[in-house]
Amino acid sequence: MDQQATEKIMKGLLLAHNEIAWGHSVLTLLKRFAEAVDIEIQEIEGCAKELDRHYIPSRYPDAYPSGGPSDYYTEKIAKEALSCAQKVKDFAERMIQY
Repeated sequence: MDQQATEKIMKGLLLAHNEIAWGHSVLTLLKRFAEAVDIEIQEIEGCAKELDRHYIPSRYPDAYPSGGPSDYYTEKIAKEALSCAQKVKDFAERMIQY
């Protein structure tokens, strides 16, 4: 699970609440949801920001001045992104019935 998967999760959450789900930023989608249902999102906002950092560089091999994404990603970075994606998924599961 990665940024793109969490983007789709947040879009699904918004659509489940009859809200517009547009864009690719997990953070923007999260804020849109928070506004729609009037909740605080501090618990998950940092993870949304972390995931959005991976939007372009993880998809485009020419996003870096030299080398490819594999030259810049480490196991630690990957595990942190996966952990954040899981937290967003868990948040969405709790909020689906909100």
